[in-house]
Amino acid sequence: MSKIRFFSKYKWTLLVTVGGVIVLVLPILINQLMRFNWFKVVGDEETWISFYGSYLGGITGGLMTLVGVLLTLNHQRKNKEQEDNIEEHRTLLLLYPKLLLTISNLKNIKFSLDNFHLMLVQDDDLNWIERKLFKSRVESLSEKVNFLEEIDTTKLSPATLTKLMEARDVLNDTYVYVSALEGNFNSGFLPDSWGEYSLRVSETIDYIYNLINELDIRK
Repeated sequence: MSKIRFFSKYKWTLLVTVGGVIVLVLPILINQLMRFNWFKVVGDEETWISFYGSYLGGITGGLMTLVGVLLTLNHQRKNKEQEDNIEEHRTLLLLYPKLLLTISNLKNIKFSLDNFHLMLVQDDDLNWIERKLFKSRVESLSEKVNFLEEIDTTKLSPATLTKLMEARDVLNDTYVYVSALEGNFNSGFLPDSWGEYSLRVSETIDYIYNLINELDIRK
């Protein structure tokens, strides 16, 4: 594996070095080969040396042109990648405050779930206020599910877009989960375990935090 990495890192240096050695050594080798009478040769040594010089010169020139084109294309590709990364990062920076608001929204929902007894107090103004707050927090979460619609997704790489779409699905599933709970207040059905709902919201909060760190959105 180390040899592969070494060649990948210094491949152009190695190719230029090998090419230079061939260009320097080959004329000397041809000159020595012309001294052997292995088979009948049409023409004298000067003619053949001149031919090989032109022949090898054409090949060398073509190879140098090819190397130049490849280097140019490689440079342009790297510049394009850098520009794409910059554009993607700018787009993600626009998304950062929206994700923070979503996390804040989820934390408020979790607070309501962790203090569910405040919503169960009978014949008390606090009961009405807490239920109203919980409903408002859930409705606010529904507005944050489609956060991808607020940015230019064409500036994102396929891998980044896939991660954000997965985050959107997780957020949507959490919204459906807690909105069903909020709707149960009207029907009079209340869950036996509020902790499960709180845990689900907490996991979603951690998921979004991990997404922010993974995509380096804050930098």
